[in-house]
Formats: sequence, structure tokens, C-alpha cells
Amino acid sequence: MEKIPFSEWSTIRGGEPVTLGAVMAVMVIALTAVIVYRLFMSSAGKASIPGGFQFEWK
Repeated sequence: MEKIPFSEWSTIRGGEPVTLGAVMAVMVIALTAVIVYRLFMSSAGKASIPGGFQFEWK
């Protein structure tokens, strides 16, 4: 490990993990919204998501 000089402290940016987490959260919310919409707005149907989860209603 090396000490970083004070002149280089202003060049360090640390927002990538927060941005990635926010994007993933929006994707999960969108996927959940689609499944809930399909579940409650149709009289019968089937939905499957990655990972082997399947939902079927009649």
C-alpha cells in the first residue's frame, strides 16, 4: 500500500457502486411490477422468471 498525496485526492471518484445498486433496484422493481400486472389483470395465464420460478393462475 502507498499513501496518496493530497494533490491526488480530488481525482478519486466513488459513485459507481451507488449507481449500480440504483440501476439494479429499478430493474427489480420493474420486473416485479410486470409480474404483478400480469397476475392481477388477466383471468388466466402463466409467468416465468429466470431461476426456474413459474407462476400460473386460472
